[in-house]
Amino acid sequence: MAVHSLYAILTRINGTYRVGLIQSHEGYGGTQEQSGQEVYRFDPETGDIRVVIRGMVCPNGLAFPDESVLYVGDTAGTHPTETYWPERHHHILAHDLVDGQATNARLFVEVSPGFPDGFRVAVHGDVWTSSGSGVQVFAPDGTCLGEINVPEAIGNLTFGGQDGSTLFTAASTSLYRIELNVRGATA
Repeated sequence: MAVHSLYAILTRINGTYRVGLIQSHEGYGGTQEQSGQEVYRFDPETGDIRVVIRGMVCPNGLAFPDESVLYVGDTAGTHPTETYWPERHHHILAHDLVDGQATNARLFVEVSPGFPDGFRVAVHGDVWTSSGSGVQVFAPDGTCLGEINVPEAIGNLTFGGQDGSTLFTAASTSLYRIELNVRGATA
């Protein structure tokens, strides 16, 4: 299977589950050979690549806490240009993972202001996501737990540092390091 515009990759710790997003608006030309904006699973043991999620407008961002749930952002509110259109998708969907397949798609959260360009899961299952006002934090049931205000829109974030309790964020023009009392999940 030929793919282009691979946008994001999420790898399980033991390396047997890899997920990638394909977006036709990213990259530098080429003829789109796939049917749309899709999420793929690659099995390195067999070399098999298969679609696990279809029908999203603009998949962007991947995370899973324990490989039973896959979170996928949809940021159609920023495409086809980088102008923000709040009437378009700016949410994170949750999908159950069963035997390598994504099932039971459901709205996890709407991110506002802004969109979930990048997000990660903390050790207790809370989702930490980028937004137009900083970092928003949601419980596994979608309840907003709070927000870390940052002076500019956050594009992406990750947990790091020696014990995984430092949040690194990439904003519009700056990088931020935020020390936390929580660690990021390792999956």
